[in-house]
Amino acid sequence: MSTFFKQTISIAICDDESADLVEMETITSELLEAEGISCDISRFGDAGSLLSAVNGAETFDILLLDVMMENLNGIEPVSCRLRSLRIPQERGGQTQAGH
Repeated sequence: MSTFFKQTISIAICDDESADLVEMETITSELLEAEGISCDISRFGDAGSLLSAVNGAETFDILLLDVMMENLNGIEPVSCRLRSLRIPQERGGQTQAGH
């Protein structure tokens, strides 16, 4: 295992489509496992529950967010929270399933 990564990476995946949520978890865990990296994945079916977790005691190393959800999208509430904590944000590639 690379010394760059801590023992286990904590990942939050937020998607309102349950099939996409399961698929993202599977892909993520398989990719990291192939690299010998251990991960702990938490799944959230809406941005509000992710925001509650982020506002609470939970911390995540990586957030995988769906940007096209009903009500709150995955980016806006978490971005607001990160700004309030003054945590720098990096935006990775944004993709849409099937494209």
